[in-house]
Amino acid sequence: MITWLENSPIFATSLISIFLLFALLALGWILRTRLKISLGLLYNIYSLFAAVGIWILLNHKYGLLKSLGLHSFAKWYAAIIIFFAVIFLIKVFSVFFWDYYLFQYRKTHVPGLLRSVVSVLILIIAILVIVRYVFDKQLSGLLVASSVTAGLLAFALQDFLSGIIAGIALNIEPPFQVGDWVQVGDKDGEVVDINWRATTIRGRDFNYRVIPNSIISKEQIINFYRPTRLHALLLYVGVEYGAPPNRVKEILINCALETKGVASTPRPLARLVNYGDFSITYQLKYFIEDRPMAEDIQSDVMTRIWYNLRRNNIRIPFPIRDVFIHEEVGKEQAIEEMNRRRVRIEELLRRVSIFEPLQDREIQAIASSGRIWHFGRGEHIVKQGEAGSSLFLVLGGSAAVDIKVPGDERVVTVAHLNTGDFFGEKSLLTGESRSASVVAETDLEVVEVDKANIVPILENNPGIMEDLSKRLAERQLINEGFFKEGKKAEEVAVMRTNYTERFLQSMKTFFGL
Repeated sequence: MITWLENSPIFATSLISIFLLFALLALGWILRTRLKISLGLLYNIYSLFAAVGIWILLNHKYGLLKSLGLHSFAKWYAAIIIFFAVIFLIKVFSVFFWDYYLFQYRKTHVPGLLRSVVSVLILIIAILVIVRYVFDKQLSGLLVASSVTAGLLAFALQDFLSGIIAGIALNIEPPFQVGDWVQVGDKDGEVVDINWRATTIRGRDFNYRVIPNSIISKEQIINFYRPTRLHALLLYVGVEYGAPPNRVKEILINCALETKGVASTPRPLARLVNYGDFSITYQLKYFIEDRPMAEDIQSDVMTRIWYNLRRNNIRIPFPIRDVFIHEEVGKEQAIEEMNRRRVRIEELLRRVSIFEPLQDREIQAIASSGRIWHFGRGEHIVKQGEAGSSLFLVLGGSAAVDIKVPGDERVVTVAHLNTGDFFGEKSLLTGESRSASVVAETDLEVVEVDKANIVPILENNPGIMEDLSKRLAERQLINEGFFKEGKKAEEVAVMRTNYTERFLQSMKTFFGL
């Protein structure tokens, strides 16, 4: 081989250089097409540079350039070739080891900081090898000088280096990973990046906070995603002294369970924690998994509590130190407001089809005795399958009628209710369980007509039950879509008679008449 180089240096060195060039280009093509590792245009330039460098080095030793004294140039050229070769090998190693072996095969996530540390260490070792074997320099003197320089740099960059060391420690024993939702001190958000110096956290306001690793290492860290995403929220509510504590606890727990985003297991827990100057303080503890939505879930729970306490005539008292100045509403003005509301309810009740047989005085009696309730958006007025004995008339707002599909967990919205619409007529007149759930879509005001409001009317005029049962049967046919299906008149008549008889019998049993 050496004799061949010495006898035919130009031909031999050119052949070797061309072979090396094509070998390097072929290797790059295999990595790019078969293994999906792209080294970029720089690799192609490097291949040409390496081929030219091999030609120069071989000719410097055996051929045309032997007498030119290019020893220093040749060493630097070789050092550059080796250095960039190490860089490309590091990139290939990163793909095979970090991405394929650890991430895909072992299912282990490797932080970018650890990758960078390993890459830098390999480069430092490569530089030391180049200095020792290419430039033929002893490393002892270099290491002494480097130690002094490193000491001076470490003193000058102690804050920067402490951040890097803290970053390495965070990756060796990571308390969080990219994608986790954490709280560092009083700041919380999603971890979007961990690098040498700092960790970047994106908050709910979509502002990015860059926190130095040296600070993170000294702070208390709460990771809401590890070991599980389930974690508790605490809510404190002040309630008037006159409200029975067990009743208040029941309301608080039910409000939490009915809120979207609150876990049913573990079950929410309500405690009485303090007797204050103007209220009893209760603590509601409930669990969620979606930490980014914690504030919205907390708001929904608090909203439901307000509506539920109001419907149960339980007040959330104002602090004693607050002073409220207002004019006393005159008695006549209050009575006038009540009368206006009663007249409006009477007008809406007259539009209810099943109440058409009733006389004016009976409508007035129902309007005077009906109870008015307020519901917040998302609250259930009634639930499918639960017992009931009342009808609801919408005074303001809108609601959705939802039905759970039999044999399936899907819930389908089948209708929407607005002002003047009513629901629950079968429960009012026959005591049947609720056939659908009704959920408030906006703030909703309804008047509830209970069985007790109807009993005096039926006792005084029992013959009206037959008319009511016919109207109930007609509404049942409409709800079931008999008219839309194009049924024959005879079939509809038979179904109307069957429903009328069944409802009449159910009414007699339900009211004991």
